[in-house]
Amino acid sequence: VYDQTAPPGTVLRTLPPAGSSVPQGSEVVLIISRGPEPKAVEVPDLRGLSLDDAKKELDRLGLALGEVVRATEQSAEYFAGTVMDQEPKAGTPALAGDAVRLTISRGPGPPARTAIIERVTIPNDGQKHRVRILVSDAKGKNREVYNRMHDPGTVFSNAVTFYGQGTISLYVDEEPYLLNEPLPT
Repeated sequence: VYDQTAPPGTVLRTLPPAGSSVPQGSEVVLIISRGPEPKAVEVPDLRGLSLDDAKKELDRLGLALGEVVRATEQSAEYFAGTVMDQEPKAGTPALAGDAVRLTISRGPGPPARTAIIERVTIPNDGQKHRVRILVSDAKGKNREVYNRMHDPGTVFSNAVTFYGQGTISLYVDEEPYLLNEPLPT
């Protein structure tokens, strides 16, 4: 029986109830706690994460790390040492404590590519402005690849390195300038 307060293995009650008189040799049924009822969770997408980061995410959700298998073949999609497959798949309902099996890539992963951000005009208002560029790609989500101050009225261009498919976001003073522009394929 699940019980929110009693730890697993604790006797919750007996049948017949405690204090009852019964003949010697009578059967007594113990109702044992299974602990709190496991919470339903959705299995996260762990692909692209390092093994350590995948473990942290599983721990955060109350899921267990299952078998960890090293891929037998190379991957052009996932870097060496990152999760390239999992079972159960992302989005699958699971209960806290369920195990997730991971397959770790041998790499080498996707090659580096370049996108050019051209002719971003910095506001000409007499103040310096901070320009930030974030990239979400095979290396991670919202990686900051550029963060510098620019003089007012200047025109800014920059080459951005990315891996695989992803998006690029540019901010001027924390305000989106270009949001989620697809990177060239």
